[in-house]
Amino acid sequence: GAVDTVIWLPDELFSCNTDICLEQTIQRPDQLTDILVIVVDTNGCSVQAILRLETNPYPNVYIPNAFSPDGDGLNDNFTVYGNKEVERILELQIFDRWGNHVFINTEFPPNDETYGWDGSFRNEAMDPAVFVYWARVLFVNGLERLYKGEVNLLK
Repeated sequence: GAVDTVIWLPDELFSCNTDICLEQTIQRPDQLTDILVIVVDTNGCSVQAILRLETNPYPNVYIPNAFSPDGDGLNDNFTVYGNKEVERILELQIFDRWGNHVFINTEFPPNDETYGWDGSFRNEAMDPAVFVYWARVLFVNGLERLYKGEVNLLK
């Protein structure tokens, strides 16, 4: 038979609340949520499907593992990237293999290389090497997260 009714639950997450909504726009839940859709045909037969949505309180953050401060305008600075849910970078620190502090910057926007590390230390270009970083990131939802890793300085 033909579709008679489509029920989406929990209904407060969906934009369409008529009897037959084959497509929906969902509001992102802020906790683990099971989405249930029930389809009933004109003969009264029904079928249902469940989708479990897990939310990640920390939006995507991208921190490159390499950069090349060679002045060509591509990947010349190392910084932290994020989407609109990243409010700002609270702190970015970079250390050499002996634990020396070679860079620190605080309270700056994501995605802007001018606030990042240019590969120098005491106004001298560093040689290619692996450096350790840690970055504290603040999200628009008020949560804060620490990221740690390594970055390769290439020439």
